[in-house]
Amino acid sequence: MSWEEVYKKNLIEKIKRDKHPFKLLEELETLARRHYSDIPEEEFIRLYWLGVVHDRPRTGYLMLRLRIPGGILKPHQLRRIGELSYKYGKNYAEITVRQDIQLHWIELKYLPEVLAQLKDVGILTIGTEGDTVRNITTCPLAGLTVNELFDVRDDVYKIDKAFLLDPIYADLPRKFKITITACPYMCSVPEIQDLALIGVTKDGKYGYTVLIGGGLSLAPRVGRHMPVFVPREMVIEFVKAVLDVWREEPRYRLSRVRARIKFMIDDLGVDKFRELVENRLGQRLEDYPSKPESLGKTDHIGVERLKDGTYAVGVAIPAGIVTGEFLIKLADLAEAVGVKEVRLTQRQNLILAGVPEDKVEIVKEFCQKWGYAVEQTPLVAMSVACTGDPYCNYSISDTKGLLLELIKSLKERFGEIQDLPPIHIVGCPHTCAWYWIGNIGLMATTAKMPDGRFVKAYDVLVGGDYGKRTAIGKVLFKKVPADKIKDCITYLVEYYINKRAPGEDFPTFIARIDLRELADYISGKLGVQLALGK
Repeated sequence: MSWEEVYKKNLIEKIKRDKHPFKLLEELETLARRHYSDIPEEEFIRLYWLGVVHDRPRTGYLMLRLRIPGGILKPHQLRRIGELSYKYGKNYAEITVRQDIQLHWIELKYLPEVLAQLKDVGILTIGTEGDTVRNITTCPLAGLTVNELFDVRDDVYKIDKAFLLDPIYADLPRKFKITITACPYMCSVPEIQDLALIGVTKDGKYGYTVLIGGGLSLAPRVGRHMPVFVPREMVIEFVKAVLDVWREEPRYRLSRVRARIKFMIDDLGVDKFRELVENRLGQRLEDYPSKPESLGKTDHIGVERLKDGTYAVGVAIPAGIVTGEFLIKLADLAEAVGVKEVRLTQRQNLILAGVPEDKVEIVKEFCQKWGYAVEQTPLVAMSVACTGDPYCNYSISDTKGLLLELIKSLKERFGEIQDLPPIHIVGCPHTCAWYWIGNIGLMATTAKMPDGRFVKAYDVLVGGDYGKRTAIGKVLFKKVPADKIKDCITYLVEYYINKRAPGEDFPTFIARIDLRELADYISGKLGVQLALGK
């Protein structure tokens, strides 16, 4: 495979070769003075590398994704984000599953000013899109929680800094997602990352073992264990070796669809890939044959005592939607009660970390006043939705609005049952909200009706999971029309509530039952024969 073949067949690779996207850092002021419609599409593609994407419709508004390593923010940083959302982004913001925040409605002419104001408080947007090392994730309570093996924050920041502005590592075959965790719950979902570094000890020494080649999209893969021990002092060198082995092979740049590292692991196998990494390092890594397992699931929502005697107060943010005004007031509250950090979670929630015991009730009351609860069911606290309509250019239909509707209708129907299954909703096959591993997963699509009309619809998956029982969901229905989806999910949950064994959770129930009987029950209730999955 030659590089010339790559450039002929892959437009993005050609665009990167012709001008590295980081060059736009020097040209932003000039670019922002131009009319939106006069800017070539290639330049908007390069803007992805700066964390800037056009919103839909493409009429001059931009989405800006912030880079927040580990999801860790100081109150003054949170306030600045809120101020920018309020002033430039129609008072709207979204928390993402990579512990980021997205701003929408940013006009091109204000882009340099917004980026400058973010940089003033130590926040960048570079590398949150494009073929880069994306925002590094970790446990939302890294460094604070009582039961973590060790504090990984230094390694999060070191890896972020090592690859952030290096143009070599901003020219990868595709995006590359890393998580680093020593939380025994593995709450940062290492199973679906390109590279997961999981804290372990060997011979009294702290380090990491590795999961490699996870990822979802149209070809879901669970990360495979590379049975090595990487000492902490080697972590940057190891990550570079992994990236170098992958990025230097032009075969994985020919097609964007097959450019993720999971396909290289498919082709080579873990043992061969390990050998290539060790050759790159110039040494053999120590073995670590035990694949780590999580203790269970948590998003650290609720009140949790920390190792310094203060408390974390985790607040559920349905669908990750917040206003700039709320973020400003939350920053004010954090400073008022002595909180030094606000943490973002992979379930699109947030945590005030370091709340004194006598201030916990004040925080809870504040959140309640704004419509957010601290004590929440998994349906509310663990459900996630991607950006979806009306912003994302890839999305076929609504995601966040539908999730909010489903949460409301299921709570009205079933009350505050604690084990109602979380729901993951995505607007396209990119699966940014992980619908493959949701207990219930919905993906927006279209369906052709008997009269020839095309309508918005959703595929329905069941039984996905992560953590101790990681599993890719099974397709229950294909192309359920959008006007039937709320009732479809209601009857699905109803069947579970009525037929489960005592104490049986949703994934266990789905693994046990005949899915055909479940499908027939739902179709019968709807009075419509839905298309079954295969």
